[in-house]
Amino acid sequence: MVTAIIGLAAGSLVFFLVFLPKFGVRYLFMVRGLIDVGWSVVLGPLSVTKIMGGLIPLLVLPRILASKTERISQMPLFAVSILYLITNLCGFSMIILEGNMLQGMNFLFRVMNGFLGFFMIPIFFHDRDSFRKLLIAMLIGGLFPVVMGIYSGMTGFSLEARHGFEGGFQRSPGLFHDIVILKLFAYQTIAALLLFWEYFKPRLVFTRLLLLGYGTATSIAMYYCYSKSATLMFVLWATIWIILKRKFALLLLLPVAVLAINYFTDNRVFEMVSVIFQKEVGALEGTADASRILGGRIEGWENQFQRFSDAPLINQMLGLGSMAGGAHNDYLRVLRSNGILGMVFYSIMLLYAGLKIAIRVLNRASPLNVMAMMLYLMWIVDAIGTVVGIYPETQWLVWGMIVLALRGVDGLDEKQVGTISKDKP
Repeated sequence: MVTAIIGLAAGSLVFFLVFLPKFGVRYLFMVRGLIDVGWSVVLGPLSVTKIMGGLIPLLVLPRILASKTERISQMPLFAVSILYLITNLCGFSMIILEGNMLQGMNFLFRVMNGFLGFFMIPIFFHDRDSFRKLLIAMLIGGLFPVVMGIYSGMTGFSLEARHGFEGGFQRSPGLFHDIVILKLFAYQTIAALLLFWEYFKPRLVFTRLLLLGYGTATSIAMYYCYSKSATLMFVLWATIWIILKRKFALLLLLPVAVLAINYFTDNRVFEMVSVIFQKEVGALEGTADASRILGGRIEGWENQFQRFSDAPLINQMLGLGSMAGGAHNDYLRVLRSNGILGMVFYSIMLLYAGLKIAIRVLNRASPLNVMAMMLYLMWIVDAIGTVVGIYPETQWLVWGMIVLALRGVDGLDEKQVGTISKDKP
């Protein structure tokens, strides 16, 4: 049954991308959560997720490049996207030279999805009506991951054996490959909820209650991720949104809500936080091995960096001939896969994009601009512990929404409410 549903979702997506491309891209955000279950469904040497990861840029990029009305050269961050493409192609070349053809093609299609991420959302959804439909598509697309997150969190259901924390907390991604996918869809859903609420203010009480309930369910799914980065980003996102959107009443409401939830769940929330951060707290107090913080990743990072240090100079400059997906750190992954040259361009990309977003928010703290900043910071934080740069879903969402914010949405009512400055962007 699961395989049939995945096949139907993947097949219908290909059909729509070919014959109704604008709807097809919107449909992508509706069904990607279902298709991501296809990591466990193998057709020949490839899983369904890898097959779709190759087909999507092959079907969408040519239409974008051939468009006469939407020139990608006129898009914000176009120069950054070209740097991204060139340096990653150098890394791809080094992988091929090492004779790792299958890994090289896997890396290439991930790079193509990253390049696509700079343009797919801003080209297809840059007016008010299409932007609204995109947000609705994201809300629909979040239903399955949120339900899966809650179910797997409550039952411990998972296709793969997972190591749990102490205190009875067990990471269970359910049908997904890992918890990163659940976390991403949770944040994508929260982003869509916030933007839809701000720009398309639902008037019906039922609709408002439905959205509030959806937001609550998404927060519960995020709680069950038992993730340091998810917890930190939840606090950071709430702080940024409250301050920049001047919703100061929430400064009192949220702590009260958290305390109430913790009380009615028998201290479960605070207990979860203390458990997932116990190694970090222990390291600060001197009662735990510092090498075990961040899930023991530091030792792995040291090994990865040692491999880089031992490599020939040409590899250090252009890449070690590996996708480095096991680096558990996107900055280290770029250093290993694309070399020092790639790391320099990656740093320029992040710094330039961050500066553009900061200037945009200082000029006008519109919901979309603020969300661009929140997604940017999500990338920066998540990159410490995961290889976000090779997850297509993350690249589509983060870079797509950032470029859309920098470009602007035609007809979107962005009144001077919650602005930091009266200057126009």
